[in-house]
Amino acid sequence: MKIKNILIITLIFTSPYLWAHTALEDSVPENRATLIEAPKQIVLSFTQPAKLVKFELLSPENETIDTVFKPSLVDSQEFIIKIDKALTLGLHTVFWTLIGADGHKVEGDLQFTVKSL
Repeated sequence: MKIKNILIITLIFTSPYLWAHTALEDSVPENRATLIEAPKQIVLSFTQPAKLVKFELLSPENETIDTVFKPSLVDSQEFIIKIDKALTLGLHTVFWTLIGADGHKVEGDLQFTVKSL
């Protein structure tokens, strides 16, 4: 009975750490934000240091928009990706992929709308 209790206690205290993966903590613009002015950059902040290996910004017409992005060789918790050209009105989508410090690949997305006054 003692061994069973020790195992249960160990699982309770260690399981969150074993399953924890890097996640998007914050972004600018925020997910589902409606903006009256198009952003000049996208900022992604994560819960843990990671390498951002893929970043894609899509227009409302699902066309890739040029950005100043290069895959990260160094772990960081925040990435700033500059946008090369003015964004059009409508719904834009960002897709990102990172490799966490634990070696796991994590993918995510966010959307924001550029709207006129």
